[in-house]
Amino acid sequence: LPPRATPYTDDEIRAAIGEARFVLELITTRFADKASATPAEVLADAFNNHGLVIGPVVSNVFQYNLDKLHAKITTPSGALFATVQPHPSGNPMNSLRWLVHFLNGRGHGLKAGQVVTTGSYAGIVDAPLNTPIHVELGGFGVLDVELITAVR
Repeated sequence: LPPRATPYTDDEIRAAIGEARFVLELITTRFADKASATPAEVLADAFNNHGLVIGPVVSNVFQYNLDKLHAKITTPSGALFATVQPHPSGNPMNSLRWLVHFLNGRGHGLKAGQVVTTGSYAGIVDAPLNTPIHVELGGFGVLDVELITAVR
């Protein structure tokens, strides 16, 4: 979606989506005492964004009602999170549409291969390290991960 003088339509934005994937955003800080970090330090810490786990492709994503999805996060010792949750912007397309128009209005666009995240159905969930974690989203995505303590 290169920049252009006219706004993109929803149909054009949908047509430009190469694939939708189930993505897990890892949120953590590099500060031992995160409460003492200044706003500039939090910015330098990428607002606690540690990375993304890019999971499986979600086929036919627009056939689902994406306004609300059941999100479930479990470990061998039980559920960490399990509820039907609305999308923070009402629907992921609202977030993507906003981004496309925001970038286009500033002379920027999106390129093939870029990953765009559109919001979380679960928010921030504290997850244990060194423990298998099973994440299910809306019946169309499953992701199994284990967050390992870094060896220094």
